[in-house]
Amino acid sequence: MRYTTSIPRTTPMYTSWHHRGRRLFFWTLVVLYSIIVSIAIPYAFGYRFSIQRGVFIYAGAITIKSNPSDVTIAIDGVQRFATEINDTLTVNGIAPGEHTVTITRDGFQPWRKRVRVTSGTSTEFWNVILPRMNYPRTLIANLPHPARALFVSPNARRAVIATDTDTVTVLPLERSATVHTISLPTGARIHEHTNIEWSPDSTLLLIPIVSADGQSDILIAHADTGRTVSIRTLFPNSHHIVQPRWDAKSPRTLYARIDSVLQRISLNSEQLSDLVSARSHIVAQHVATYTITNGVVYIVDKRTGIIHRIMPDGTTRAISSTQLNLGTDAVTLTVYDESRFTIRTHQDGILYLSSDDDSHSLRQLARGIVRSHFSDDGKKLLYTTHNTVFITFIRDWTVQPLRRAGTTLTVARFSTPITDAQWAQDYEHVLLSGTHTIKLISADHRGGHTTSTLIKTNQNTVRFHADHSTNRIIVADGTEVFFIKFPEKTTVLR
Repeated sequence: MRYTTSIPRTTPMYTSWHHRGRRLFFWTLVVLYSIIVSIAIPYAFGYRFSIQRGVFIYAGAITIKSNPSDVTIAIDGVQRFATEINDTLTVNGIAPGEHTVTITRDGFQPWRKRVRVTSGTSTEFWNVILPRMNYPRTLIANLPHPARALFVSPNARRAVIATDTDTVTVLPLERSATVHTISLPTGARIHEHTNIEWSPDSTLLLIPIVSADGQSDILIAHADTGRTVSIRTLFPNSHHIVQPRWDAKSPRTLYARIDSVLQRISLNSEQLSDLVSARSHIVAQHVATYTITNGVVYIVDKRTGIIHRIMPDGTTRAISSTQLNLGTDAVTLTVYDESRFTIRTHQDGILYLSSDDDSHSLRQLARGIVRSHFSDDGKKLLYTTHNTVFITFIRDWTVQPLRRAGTTLTVARFSTPITDAQWAQDYEHVLLSGTHTIKLISADHRGGHTTSTLIKTNQNTVRFHADHSTNRIIVADGTEVFFIKFPEKTTVLR
């Protein structure tokens, strides 16, 4: 008997539509993968897609080193992630063109510039400073009379304050020190537009004065005992005893211009009890002015206006070739080294700068100048009129922003007088005092110079000293003397 088994017919496991769906899914993944890879790889290499132009463009970056270092960076108002390497922040993937960069931190004034970013390069800002909204003030002393001048000792532990009275005050910048008052001779006053000079060991002072009979003189004063003696004791027949300077290599040796003769005076004792027996000898004659740089004496010949270097053996060598008709005009000589120096006339404020070539000639840089300072590296010259601040580059500046030697920047112009201007610690900012303020101004001209107010003061004429060794700005604001910490150490703020 034959048995037959009937197997029912079933539906196939995969239909043709199912196969099509798998193929569609596969090719969808392939397309998505291709799109993602085509975007991710250029993105990883710094390219960005421009919707406006419909193509990939090579992006740029912005690199910032700031004080404080823990800051927030926004590009065109949008906060951006920044990569940090050695306290330097870099924002990558920025489309080429102009952007507004804003740097902020709570409690500090914001930094904002309009910056041009270039394809494939990083636009760098190495000296960004965000000042505090308000700086705590550490009171040093209250004076009985408003301060007219402020001079800090080389060890930054004391300061001498000059007023319009017949005394000067030695103030401690440390709490353990003692306040001393030094009395001037009856009827004498501090000579205007001259500095009180501290000795290298911060114990003696050279105080230029005008005596009651109108003659110029210099007092040698002991900062601790208050004892004073007059240099006129050594030169009783002289009319003008001016421009005192200490010899940095010989603590008890000083220089002074006696009429037009430069004298070198060696003291026998710091107690100033026997000045009559002090030894002096003539360094040079026919001297219009002089200065001492790195222990070397430089003079301006009164007859020719040529600058000479005084050799250790007493011989002289000219370091300039341009003759200047100085007449009776007072001049100031500033020397960085034998190839970088300036002469400024007091009457017209004409500022002459040494040339960059080997001719040793002088060129007129500006008029109406009231002060000038070389930067510590000798690559820049800061100078001001009564209301305008300039910087001229003496050497090429090879980091961003790149600047060629001979470039002059107008850093700031004010409607009110500038009472003082000094380099900040990084020599890329300028500190200046004006009417009721001390300001910080950036020398970086890209996107405009940034100006911030550090301190608001009570007086129109405020004196200050930027002490880079202790990160302090010491301020004499009328009868109040105080200091603020500036710039601050970034490690403290993080």
